[in-house]
Amino acid sequence: MPRRDFSSARATVVPRWRPALAASITLAALAIAASAAAAGGGGILPGRGIGPLRLGMTRSQVLHRAKQAPGCGCGQFQALVPGGTIDVVFRRGRVSRLATDSPRYRFLGVGVGSYGSVVPSRLGPHGFRYFSCRAGNPYNGFWRPGILFEMLGGRVRGVEVARGLAAAPRC
Repeated sequence: MPRRDFSSARATVVPRWRPALAASITLAALAIAASAAAAGGGGILPGRGIGPLRLGMTRSQVLHRAKQAPGCGCGQFQALVPGGTIDVVFRRGRVSRLATDSPRYRFLGVGVGSYGSVVPSRLGPHGFRYFSCRAGNPYNGFWRPGILFEMLGGRVRGVEVARGLAAAPRC
């Protein structure tokens, strides 16, 4: 059998640390992009906030991040934010509840306007439970502690975030 001469061919040796470094850089870039999206006001954080607003903020902090819609009552108001409005409820001088009907804000790809047929598959594996009210009230949705998706007519019509959402909503 003839002997082959491999001395003229260059062998490329990849150090063992290079694939691990590439994976680390990719994961870091994804984490930075996700945190930037959340800080930029594009998402819903269960039990924490919607868009640029967070639970526990004072009125002045809310007004620093959003404008107040005219004609709002005491104890709550509508904040004008990019993409729509967020209803803000205060308790003891701090934000205790946030709700929106804007399709801009989403969690796990579900937000206002999402069809009911896709909601269970996206939220079910993440601990969400379905609730339904009496026959006279068409109100239903999906919830887990800290977040509630309200549904009407087969679509999500609103999203609510609060720390006190520990049990299924009462109809």
